[in-house]
Amino acid sequence: MPRQIRIYFPGQVQCERVTLGREEWHYLAHVLRLQPGQEVVLFGQGEVELACEVEGFGEESVVLHVRERLVSRTAPSLPITLAVAVGKGKKLEEIVEATTALGVARIIPFVGDHSVAQRSNPRLAERLHLIAREACRQSRRSTPPEILDVLPGLEQALAALSPGGNGAVFLEERGGRDLLEAAHSFRPDQEVAVLIGPEGGWSGRERSLFEGNSVNPLGIGPRVLRTELAAIVAVALIERAVASVLLESP
Repeated sequence: MPRQIRIYFPGQVQCERVTLGREEWHYLAHVLRLQPGQEVVLFGQGEVELACEVEGFGEESVVLHVRERLVSRTAPSLPITLAVAVGKGKKLEEIVEATTALGVARIIPFVGDHSVAQRSNPRLAERLHLIAREACRQSRRSTPPEILDVLPGLEQALAALSPGGNGAVFLEERGGRDLLEAAHSFRPDQEVAVLIGPEGGWSGRERSLFEGNSVNPLGIGPRVLRTELAAIVAVALIERAVASVLLESP
């Protein structure tokens, strides 16, 4: 696949010329050393991307000429919300990077009852959004996922889920409904929410919350996976399973 230079630009584009600021100017002019006439793709405009060419460089700006508006072909089979218990180290960053590339629509981090306590990081939200934008650039995804601030518990994570849709499921290492069976009941135009617990597992209190909120267990295999791997595997398998079901549909 030919190399594609992609720049995140969420601003509205009403005309055929776009002026980018200092950060993009530095990246295009001094890191990539582009010349006028070379191609750049702007993403962050919903499911539309802008195919542009460099018109010229200013002192700390770059002007692009919009040649074509393209409809992205990387939209997922269904919108997936991932609610995941935070872990130690950079696990949350790894989850955001990988699941953004896989097409997750929303990410809701929360502190589980068995989560390992972490020091507060006031720049975490900024860091996660930067990682998501970079993952979009690399994977050719058009729009980053919505990422919520870390919520204090499972109650708040459940409250943040969208009502209706395909409902919610939680990953259960002890069994749970088979993924392929569940995929046949998912409607592709409706959100499905997947909740992933910490490596210490779900507490009895959290299991009671699931039962009280009609959140059903989902199994993805007999092995016990780390939180970051479980999140990646769950999103990838659900996306692929639903895509396969759609292909089988008449």
